[in-house]
Amino acid sequence: MYYPSGLSALVLALLYTLIHSLPVLPITNALPNLLITNTTSSNAASFECFSSSWSGSRRADTNDCLKATMALSRNVDRSTFHRGGPVDPFRLPTSQCYGTCCVSIDSDADDESTWTSISLVATQVTSACSRGYFPIGNTGGYTVDGNFGHIRVTVGKANAVGLVVP
Repeated sequence: MYYPSGLSALVLALLYTLIHSLPVLPITNALPNLLITNTTSSNAASFECFSSSWSGSRRADTNDCLKATMALSRNVDRSTFHRGGPVDPFRLPTSQCYGTCCVSIDSDADDESTWTSISLVATQVTSACSRGYFPIGNTGGYTVDGNFGHIRVTVGKANAVGLVVP
C-alpha cells in the first residue's frame, strides 16, 4: 500500500481540509436561473389510502404503480383539463396501466393544471400510501390536483380506479 509522505501528504491534507470546510449549497442554488424554465406546483394537501386488507384489496404492486405514473404524459403546458369536448391531450377521463396498477385521472368540472403536476401527485400518492418496504409492497389511494381541486388522481388496481377488468 502506498502512503504519501512529505509534500504529497501535505497537499492531500490541505485538499481534505478545504473540501470539508466548503458550505453545502442546495442544488437549486447551484443552477443558473436560466435553466429553470417551468415550475410545477401541486395543490394536493392530503391523500386517501385504500385499506390494506387482504381480501378484495384495491391496492396494487408499488413498482407497477411507479411505472404507470412514469408512462403518463410529460406535457409541461398549463391548460384546462376538461371532461368531454374536443379530443386533445387534456381531455378526461384517461388512465395509464402497467402490470397490476392503473393510474386514473378524472374530473367533475373543468380545472387548470399540467401533466407534470398530475404525474407528481400520482407519485406522491404511490409513495404516501405504500405499505411494506418501499418500493416493494403494495399501494393505492387517491388525491386531487388542479387550481380548484377538481382533478381526481387515483392509483391502484384497475377495479379500484373504476376500470373494467376483462
